[in-house]
Parts: sequence; structure tokens; C-alpha cells
Amino acid sequence: MNQTILVADPELSGEIISFLEDCGFSILSAATFDELLLLGAQVKADLVLLDAALPGFAGADGLRRLRQLPGAGKAAVILCSSPDVDHARLNPFALNADDYLAKPCDPQALLNRIRFCLSRKAVLGEPQVLSREAVERPEVNEESREFAGDDFFELMQKILCDLSRFKNLERCSVALLEQERSLAYVIASSDATAPTGWRLDLANYPELREVGRTGHPLVVRNVRQAPIMAPVADRLHSQVFQSLLVIPVLVGGCVVGALVLRFAEPDPELTQEELFFCRLMALMFAQVIKNSQDLPRIHAMLREENRHLQKQLEKRDLFAMRAISALQTPVTAIHGFCSLIKEGGMTRLDPDQQDYFGKVIETCEELDKLMGDLLDLSRILSGKAPFDMGERDLCVIVRKVHEKAWPRALAKGLSFQWDMQPYNCRAWFDAASIQRVLEGLVNNAIRFTAPGGQIRLAVEERDTEIRVHVQDSGIGIAPPQLARLLGECTAESALGENSECGVGISLYRAIIAAHAGRLWAESQPGRGSLFSFSLPKMAIAAN
Repeated sequence: MNQTILVADPELSGEIISFLEDCGFSILSAATFDELLLLGAQVKADLVLLDAALPGFAGADGLRRLRQLPGAGKAAVILCSSPDVDHARLNPFALNADDYLAKPCDPQALLNRIRFCLSRKAVLGEPQVLSREAVERPEVNEESREFAGDDFFELMQKILCDLSRFKNLERCSVALLEQERSLAYVIASSDATAPTGWRLDLANYPELREVGRTGHPLVVRNVRQAPIMAPVADRLHSQVFQSLLVIPVLVGGCVVGALVLRFAEPDPELTQEELFFCRLMALMFAQVIKNSQDLPRIHAMLREENRHLQKQLEKRDLFAMRAISALQTPVTAIHGFCSLIKEGGMTRLDPDQQDYFGKVIETCEELDKLMGDLLDLSRILSGKAPFDMGERDLCVIVRKVHEKAWPRALAKGLSFQWDMQPYNCRAWFDAASIQRVLEGLVNNAIRFTAPGGQIRLAVEERDTEIRVHVQDSGIGIAPPQLARLLGECTAESALGENSECGVGISLYRAIIAAHAGRLWAESQPGRGSLFSFSLPKMAIAAN
């Protein structure tokens, strides 16, 4: 049976309406809000596409009237508006809409939004049904009457908001796990005012992977030191929460999701009664999800949305790479011309002009290095970087970097020590890229350490990996700056407003991640920094 969409947007083209009809939807149109209310009273709708500027539409009050109608009360609502609308005034989620779309609408983008809203409604189930006594005596409790009109998402949201006051919780949320266990989708969260649909790559959430694998509750105390969180420890510096409780959501004996509680304290004292209460909450959410009879179709919808988003990200990254390549040409030309002038005509310039040319050349060299790092970072993230992997002696690379860097450290008045426990520290890596990472970390240590300071380069052998540490007594890094430095960085973010994303460190981390290792850091202002990375031994790489 076709799903019905009420279109209350006079500006929507006939071409888009025909496109939606070709996709299997039944379309009914309304030119005014009064016409929409009339349709909502007569026809059962699955979704309403509503123009924010529709004649007669009065914002939150209008949507409240619409949701009270028998035909539109259970429908998802997508609010549309023109680009010139004051978005600070118009908050679609505060108006109790399910999604928002700016006009003009791309047909495929609109279709994806519609499918996602419908699938999300299916996951969250049908609205709560009033009892006959409540219908006949609505005056008994105004608050309960308003609550009864809420759908299951709002019910989950209210429960999570109340639950967030429990035990100093920073956040609590419910995530739906994909069947292949590679992705998860947050369907409700205590700090969101509307259905989220946040996509989570489970490679970055070992706690969800573990619960999905075992089907048992998991308590993670002090997340920055817990072994299970070690693969993502470098991503936790900017996080407020310090411990986790993850409860599986089971339907028919299978883990379909998880209730995640994030605590602001490192070691919350949870009693057996409190744990039992949390498991009851997970059972309730399981019943909500179970009410949806079409989970495979919902997963397919979510995967389709994910593919669409992935294509958009690929287009964005391709544009950024082309922009960087285009910028390299004029920068190279400026650098070349300035170098020629410096070599042949600097004697004709006064000291200030010579200083200006020196700064221009230095800036061009920095720009060229930055753009090269960004291009390399984009290639690595897209899986197109060539690595010559093999079993090699990492100590050879460490000695080479030390011999190359110690004259610079000595000239600056620094003490450069090195300490290698193993004599033969063999690991699985590409020599050129790992040397690039180590040289970059050592150069940063020399750059940010004042004369008279110390730098220490150390190699540590573990059972399954080799670790390299670069420690300095320099100026150090404040926690917020360290979090930005270690945060995700792309070509687009580096060229945009967030210029503190740490391109060099992001490149080094991407290189280490491509080697199945990790890079992390510890630092405090005025007390120096310690940057470390690990590489697996041959036995791990072979698994």
C-alpha cells in the first residue's frame, strides 16, 4: 500500500511531485493551512511536507492543531523554508517538527529525507493510545493529556531526560546497532530536542562493539585509562564524561541496540538496585523497538542514507583536493620569482625590502608544506596512499632521525637524549612514512622548547607492539588546545574557519592508523609535552 504525503508547499514544483509519485507515494496538495487541516481530518497521512511561510500557518500552535487531527496526528512533519528566513527565529525542532529542509529542494535529497523520517517513525513505533476513560474524562489531568499525545520518540526523550539526572549523568542515549555491526544510529538522546539519526562508526566505539558481541552489560571506569578504550584514547581528551555504563537492548535474544549512560565522575558507585533499574529501562526501550515490524527495511533505509551522505563527503573532499592543487600553482610561482630576485637583485634592495622578501619566501615554503600535508592526508584517508609495508628494524629509523636532528638541537642550546631498550626493535611499517612522522614530532619538540631545555627520544618494546616516545620540556599545551590539535582534520576544515585542527598531527595520526597503530599525547602548560605512537609487531600485522 502506497504511503501518503500531504504537500502544503505551493512553491514545490510539479516535477518534484511527479518524481515522488513515481517513487510510490500518494500525494495530496494543500495551498493554505486551512486546506491542510481539512485534509488532515479526512485522510490518514504518513508524512506532511509543510512550508514555513504557508498562508495561515502559525508556528507551534499550528503544528499542535495539525497533530490533534486523526489523519495527521501520527505523521512525520518536514518543515521547509526559503534561504532568507530568519533561522534564529525559526527552530523547526522547537516547533515539534521531525526534520527541516531548506529550499530550493533537490528531488533526491528530499526523497532521502522523506525515507529517513518515515523509517525513523517506524523504529520509534506508534503514539501512545489513550484509554477510553482518559478520552471520556480529559479534564482529569492536563499534563497527562498532553503527554498522551506524544509519540514514542518523545516518550523515550522524556525518559532519557529524567534519567540524565541520575548519578550525575553527562548524557544518556539509545543507539540502534546495524546488523553488520559496523555502524550504529542514535535514535534518542537526553541532550537532543528532536530525533537525531546520528551515525556512529563502531570502529570508534569499542564499548558498543563489545556489548554487541557479548550481549552483557559493560561498566567502563576511568575511560582514559581503561584497556578497552585504548584504541580511541586520543579522541577522549576533549570529552566531559569519565566513565560509561552500556546496557544491551535485546529483542528475541539478539542485541539490536544499546542504552548508553555517560557519567561525569571517573568511578560511579552503582548499587545492584541501580543496575537493575537501568536494565529495566533497556527492556522498555527494547519493547519500543520491537513494536516496529520491519527492522530489516529500516536498516536498509539507514544504509541508503549513509551511502548518500558518504557520496556527499567524497564530493566535498574531492573539491578540497582540487582547490589545494589549484592553490599550489600560484604559490610555487610566487616562491620561484621571489627566489630569483633574492639570488640576483637583493643587493639593490634596502634592508627592510630584503626582510620583506625573506618573509614572503618563508611564507611560501610554509604554505607549500601545508598544502602537501593536506594532499597526503586526503590520499591516506581515501585509501589511495602507497605504503611499502614490511618487517623492519624501527631502531634504524630512530637513529637516523636522531643523527639528523641533534645538530639543530645543539645549536639551539638543547640537551637531546635518546633511550632505546631493545637492540633490535622489529615492527611492521613503511620506512619513509614512519620517518616522516618521527621527524615531524622531533622538529616540533625542538621548535617549542626554549634554550636550556631537554628533549628525550625513547623506544619501548611491549609484548605486541613497539612504542616510540618524543618528550620535551617546552611550553606545553593547554587541554582545550591539545584536544583541537588531536581532533579530526580534513582539507575542508583546514581551509575553513577552524584553522587550529592540527594538520601535521592529523597527518601523522592518519599514517600511524594506516599501520594499525595509534598516536597519543600528554601535555600541560609550562611542563612540556610527550607525544607517543605505537606500531604492531609482525605477529599482530599477520592476524
